[in-house]
Amino acid sequence: LSLSFQEITPTMDLLKEIYEGYTVYLFFSLLVEYLGGEARAVELIKQRLEPLYRPFPLKLFCSGPLTSDPERFFVGCKRGVMQFVIVRPTMAVIS
Repeated sequence: LSLSFQEITPTMDLLKEIYEGYTVYLFFSLLVEYLGGEARAVELIKQRLEPLYRPFPLKLFCSGPLTSDPERFFVGCKRGVMQFVIVRPTMAVIS
């Protein structure tokens, strides 16, 4: 529709951004449910306590293992998904 009707391109782009954010949120929710819920996901992260390998540039910014605090790691992932859902459409409106 954006290619056919140039006058509605900004509106269609905004709808696309909103839909992409919503889709990412639903995919994250689906993954958490496949793991058995939030509590089970945190338990699975706790079971994997070995540090992950990071190449040189990432070692400078991430010093400790990602799984040192599994609950904090999961909440950070959840927060990142929610920020994407909110920030992506907001930036589309601003641009």
